[in-house]
Amino acid sequence: RLATPLECMQRRERHNNKERDRRRRIRQCCDELNLLVPFCSSETDKATTLQWTTAFLKYIREIHGDSLKQDFQSTFSVKTGVMKSSIVSSALEQQLNSSTKETYGTSNQW
Repeated sequence: RLATPLECMQRRERHNNKERDRRRRIRQCCDELNLLVPFCSSETDKATTLQWTTAFLKYIREIHGDSLKQDFQSTFSVKTGVMKSSIVSSALEQQLNSSTKETYGTSNQW
């Protein structure tokens, strides 16, 4: 069965919305990285932000080894990126969950 013009338009609109949300999430994450990573500022372009982030993370790994990576993996939920409840209070967890939803939407698809 062929899709009707309305179905094609709706599918295209869904795709456009998903792409717009994906770009918004990338922009928000790069803005956050610009605040966290040395040598980055609000004027830093995305590619440069990623380059400095990579260099910074390599430096951290060189200084601290993989222990920080393992700590992070054991502290945060892989699926949601939110701290596991056994480590933070429920109030803080709720705050993290709401900010995650604001930043990444309710679907939590990364």
